[in-house]
Parts: sequence; C-alpha cells; structure tokens
Amino acid sequence: AACAKAVTASRTGELPEQGWSSKWSGPTKRASLLAALQAAQMHVVYALRPRSSAFQDSVGSVELEQFDLDQLLLEHATGKWRVRKINADEAIHWLLEEGASLEALCSHADVGARTAGANIVMSLGATDCVKTLLASEDWRARATAAQALGHWPDLKAAEAFAPDLAKLLQDEEALVRTAAVATLGTLGSAAARFCAESLGANRARTREAAAEALGRIGTSAAPHAGALAELLADSDWQVPTAAANALKRIGIAAVPYCADMLSRCGPVSRPAVAEALSRLGGPEAADAAAQLFAHEDASVRKHAVKVVGAVGLEAVGHQAAVSSLRADEDKEVRKAAREARFKLGFRPDHEALMGGGDPLPETVSRAVAAAAAGQGARDAERPDQRRRCPSRSRSSRRPKRRSRGTSKSRSNSRHRGSQSSRHRGSQSSRHRGSQ
Repeated sequence: AACAKAVTASRTGELPEQGWSSKWSGPTKRASLLAALQAAQMHVVYALRPRSSAFQDSVGSVELEQFDLDQLLLEHATGKWRVRKINADEAIHWLLEEGASLEALCSHADVGARTAGANIVMSLGATDCVKTLLASEDWRARATAAQALGHWPDLKAAEAFAPDLAKLLQDEEALVRTAAVATLGTLGSAAARFCAESLGANRARTREAAAEALGRIGTSAAPHAGALAELLADSDWQVPTAAANALKRIGIAAVPYCADMLSRCGPVSRPAVAEALSRLGGPEAADAAAQLFAHEDASVRKHAVKVVGAVGLEAVGHQAAVSSLRADEDKEVRKAAREARFKLGFRPDHEALMGGGDPLPETVSRAVAAAAAGQGARDAERPDQRRRCPSRSRSSRRPKRRSRGTSKSRSNSRHRGSQSSRHRGSQSSRHRGSQ
C-alpha cells in the first residue's frame, strides 16, 4: 500500500514525503522514479535522483537499468504518454544523459520509432552521434542517420558528412542507399565529387546509386557528365537508366558527352545512348547528332537521324541533311531519314514507303507513276461535285407491308362462313327427309 501511494504521488507530481530516503525500499524508489519519468514530472525526478553524485549517495538513489532507459526513451519519442512536449523533451534529454541508447531507438523495427529517433538527432544537432550512427552495424541506424542529415538545420555542418554518406552508396541494403542518395542530393556540389568516385564501382547497384545521387544534385554535377555518359553503355540495364535520368537533369552540358558516346559505343548500347540524347532535346542535341550523319557506321547514322527526328521542329535547320540521307546506301538509314523528315514537317513520301526502304521494281514504279498521273488528270477534268440522285418520297422508297393479322382474320371468317353454310345445308336435308 505504501509503495502504491508513493507511485501515485510521484505520477501526479507530488514531491516525496519527508524522510522518504530512509522509509522507502529500493523497489519503491525505482517504481516511483519510473512513474515520475513516464508522466514527465521532472521536478520529482530530480528529487528522487539528484544531479550530484554526492546527493545521490546521501538519499540512496536507485539507478535505472539500460532496458528501462531505452524503453522510456522510445515511449517519449513516439508520444505514448501524451504529455506536454516541453516536458517530454526535458525527459528525453535526461534519459540520454543517463545513458539511454539513441542507436537502439534509430535501429528500432518500427518505422515510426526510427523517424522519431531521426527527429531527436536533428533537434540535438549531435554530430558525434551522427558519426556513430552512420558507422553502425545495424542498417536501420545507418538509414536513419542518413535521413536525419537530409533535414539538418545547418547545411554547412551536414556537408562535412558527405564522404561518410558517399560510402553508404556501397551499402548492401537498398533502404540505406536510398536514404544516402536523397541526402546527397540536398548537399549539392559539395557532395558531387564523392558520388562520382563510386561511378566506377564493381557492384552495379553502387554505380546506379551514384548516378541517381548525381542526378539529384542536378546542374552542379555537370563536371561529371562525361563519367555518367560512360554508364550509358553499362551491362546492367538499370545503370544506363539511372545515368540517362541523371544526364537529363544535368541538362545541355551533357549533350557533347552523349554524342561522343553514341559515336563509339557498341551496337547494343546505341539505342539507350540515342534515347538519352533525345531526352536532352533542343537544338544542341540536334546539332550534335547531325555531326554524325557522315559516320562510317550505318547504325550510328541511323540513330543520329532518329535523334534529330525526336527533337522535332527545333531541328528544322537540318532538313536538307536529313533529306540527303534518303539516298544512303543502308536501308535502315533511308527508312529512318524518311520518318525523321515527317517529324520535321515534311509530307510523307508514299511511294518510298510502299517499298519499305527497298527500291521498287521498274514495272511497279511505272504502274504507280501511271496511276498517279491518271488520277491527277481525272481530278482536273471532273469537278469535285457530289452526284445527285432524284429524291423520292419516303413513302415511295419504303415497301408496303402486309398486315398478317388482317389476312389471318379474313381467312378465319371465310372458314367459319363455309362451315356454317354446310351445317345449314345438312339441317335442311334432314328436315325434308323427316317430312
């Protein structure tokens, strides 16, 4: 009963009674301290466990176990006890000073708990703690620390962790890499060179993460556009996709590198490189692609023409060069040139399209030309008028329908009439016989 009364008093904010240090047992002191901490009654907490070690010894203060400290930190961080925020923050600071593990909170299995841990790290601004969390053996703690740095109030202080964050691009856990990519993107040019160091990593996922991080950085990563363009020919299909997205965000500064890569990459990689150059778009991309129209490799010429066509009306200055490629020795180049001309505003070449890129036989060509000439002559002689037909009334056009019900009723009436006449004839003959 005395223990329950002491716990209730501590929870409601009443200071311990006089002489409590000698009257209360160890379990009562521990339970009262836990109750005061749960309710964030910090004046009671300081009375039960003073700051000074000398006073702690004089009142026989109890020391909480690590499990209790970590559990109370989790409960206050997630708002379980619904106390005033200012009191909860004071309780969190007290728990951390007593030895509560912030790493345990940041590596908790619950996502909400880890988010609360990241918020505590940001509010404290504890750079030493972040350094420890980034090197933690638990991947959840590493991801939480990277997430916290992404919302760090002092950006200059966060830039100091760029090398440590870049190392997380090599992490085996996808969530850690994702958090590192997002945070590195907020650090800007200060993190670009550290991300570029991972573009040549052995693991494909590391190269992909590095490309994504440079894409998040954007135009400030332009000095590394050449290294990104090299990844367009990567053997892992996800890496060229990430590199193309990053080059698109970098902008026109990446155009020369993509065009150079198109001129020397392998046949398998050319569609991806051409797609990246097309996505950059603009007159710059068209100009860079047009310089490859005279390339010795027909596949390069074909993809260069496709890039100019994909740019569209912004590449109208290359109409003549594209038209000249209709006479290219390669069938695929001729076909790509015809399609590009249409995208540049020319009318489609129907005769060429009939051949599918191959020259038409002479007899077929003469027949097509004669048919086109004859159709033109007929159009010139005959005015474009619609043939008019004499109008007929709707009643004359509609056939007359016989009423089935009327004919049937007439036949039934004739049948009944014949039956009645026969009946009357038989009756008269019997009457004469009886007479």
